[in-house]
Amino acid sequence: MDIATLSLILQLTVFAMLIFGYLLFIARNIKEHGFVLCVATVVHIGAILLRMIPAVSSDPEFTSLILDPLNLIHWSHITLGLIAPALGAYISLRWIIHRTNPRYCVGKWMMRITFITWIISLVFGIVMYFIP
Repeated sequence: MDIATLSLILQLTVFAMLIFGYLLFIARNIKEHGFVLCVATVVHIGAILLRMIPAVSSDPEFTSLILDPLNLIHWSHITLGLIAPALGAYISLRWIIHRTNPRYCVGKWMMRITFITWIISLVFGIVMYFIP
């Protein structure tokens, strides 16, 4: 298995964890919701360190400023892919510190922004895998 396929598997795993975490939230299992999304954040950051940073730093196509559709997907994926785990890490750290009292967790608006940003980034990453 090559590293790109491993990265895809990690992205699909994170995607499934996000959906599962959202379903836990709907079911009011807040502690389980927080735990699943903390793990998703760690897996996502691992995928970034394992595959995405080396790919961006070694491939001149990723650093091209030509505005074609594929390059826009690349840059959108990179930008959103850095914002989402940063927000996820912030939310996760707040959850770890205050998990016995959920009222100290960040607002739903920040979680929604993080969730949407993360999903879009993951979809772009999956698209990039299938485009040669």
